[in-house]
Amino acid sequence: MEIIFTSFEVELNYDYLYIYDGATTTDPSKLVATYTGTGIIPASISSTGASLSLKFTSDGSVIRQGFKATIACLGNPAPLITNLSPLNGSVNNAGTTDLILTFNEVVNPVAGKFIEIRTVGTNALLEQIDVGSTNITGGGTNTITINPSTNLPTGDNYVLINTGAFQDIANADFAGLTNVNDWTFSTRSINFDGFAGTALQLVEPTGQLGAYAEVPNNAVFDLQDEFTIEFNEPSLPFIVKDDNFITIIMPIVA
Repeated sequence: MEIIFTSFEVELNYDYLYIYDGATTTDPSKLVATYTGTGIIPASISSTGASLSLKFTSDGSVIRQGFKATIACLGNPAPLITNLSPLNGSVNNAGTTDLILTFNEVVNPVAGKFIEIRTVGTNALLEQIDVGSTNITGGGTNTITINPSTNLPTGDNYVLINTGAFQDIANADFAGLTNVNDWTFSTRSINFDGFAGTALQLVEPTGQLGAYAEVPNNAVFDLQDEFTIEFNEPSLPFIVKDDNFITIIMPIVA
């Protein structure tokens, strides 16, 4: 929205016009202009959202011509992202992390639009999420949380979001994320899936194989996690191996 003044004449220092960016005149941080006096034509003012608010005060003792202005609707600006988590280009994020988008205004998800998480380089699809699903929360606020159905594997990822996947309260469409470089980040995790029941085979000090400690199915340990393995007797080092890591665990010998 834009207001364009064609004349302005009020009593100097007694009559004031206050202009606010938004739908309120009670928030001082939204005040963008204050005008008083004669012989001036105020500059045009455009809103950052869908509204401007005007407040005029007068002492009522001196009469002037007042002011004239044209108000034009410029079209509703589309919602914009102000922050991403993980940050674009960040590294070593936990594979269990949620993906969070912060917008400059309140938005709502649009069912039937999709978010895709893919692998950089191969473009392999890790997950496709309908924006209308329960994996997406935060509708009606300016913060949207994406909770992938599975933990992200170790690697470099990027996120694509359909145009129109989110709309503001005036139904203006979010432009989407359509380029590989719009939101990329890496995740690092050690995945013990496939070692269930056999991964932690212990070697006793005598060299005899001991009982194994069973690893739960789908167990994933992020690099940011801390965990402790306890043994009922001293044992020698053993090795856990997956496609990305070889971890040597050295138990403390009592």
